[in-house]
Amino acid sequence: MEELASIPGMSDALKKCIEFRHWMHKHAEGERKEFNTQRHLTKALIDVAKIDASAIKPCAGTGLVVDIRGTKNIQSKKEVIKSIALRADIDGLKMKEDNAGLEYASITEYAHMCGHDGHSATLLFAACLIQSQRHLLPKDTIVRLLFQPDEETLGGAELMIKEGCLNGIQEVYGFHNTDLFAAGLVGLKSGPIMQSIADIVIRVKGKGAHSSCPTMAKDVISAGAAIVQNLHLVQSRHVPSHENFCLTITKFHGGDCNNVFPDDATLEGTIRCFSNEVYQNATAKIREIVKESVSMLGCTAEVEFNAYRPAVVNHAKQTEDVRQLVK
Repeated sequence: MEELASIPGMSDALKKCIEFRHWMHKHAEGERKEFNTQRHLTKALIDVAKIDASAIKPCAGTGLVVDIRGTKNIQSKKEVIKSIALRADIDGLKMKEDNAGLEYASITEYAHMCGHDGHSATLLFAACLIQSQRHLLPKDTIVRLLFQPDEETLGGAELMIKEGCLNGIQEVYGFHNTDLFAAGLVGLKSGPIMQSIADIVIRVKGKGAHSSCPTMAKDVISAGAAIVQNLHLVQSRHVPSHENFCLTITKFHGGDCNNVFPDDATLEGTIRCFSNEVYQNATAKIREIVKESVSMLGCTAEVEFNAYRPAVVNHAKQTEDVRQLVK
């Protein structure tokens, strides 16, 4: 940080980036509704990072693509990477922030509980730094900044790519904050680093009845509870122990009152792993377990797997290059 502070304007830029992060946290947006975030980011890129407005383009509706081009009057060698992209996400989770003691706590129906405000503010500061030093970059090189919307529901990246955000880019870099390391430390790993993810939705159907007459019901609550209990067998009995696999049910809804068996119930969660083969085998086993779990109570169930996204796999050479830079 002392080295950055020695660069003219960086101390002031850092303060303004922190202010931007606080604003973004307080006014969290999501699900491709990040219009205010996009406007404030654009303004900050122009006013704080001193980037020309012509270099800032909207993408995927509420995202941004920003190109910073080198100005040094030399030609880079052919083997040198001439174009890289740096990526951050800008959306929040749809949830209320229970943090009344924080002066910049979210005042919207969304909250930055996954740290995307920090990611965006960090990339904004990177924009300030790169823009201030672009005279050191050969004029045939480019650094592209990607501010991605809609990361939480997984559609933003695909839409940005379809609109050309990676056209002409040779390498892409990003990071995710974590509390697993002390402040100031950077974790690096080649190969698989972030698991694939898919949503799971299980709809259980039975027969309602009054709670005083349980034998007249086809009990979807007990069936759902059996599903949750038995799904733990997927990891412990059907996925090899050396595989990183995570199946989590986080939502279970059934019924509207306390003295009536409902006709149906819904369970939702996520599946995460690194191997597509593991994913395919696990989803087949999940369907089997769900069917068997509900049948003993006379219920039926439908299982859906949605929004599958593959694992993030870091390139070995590029990981080592970054490792050497941050040593």
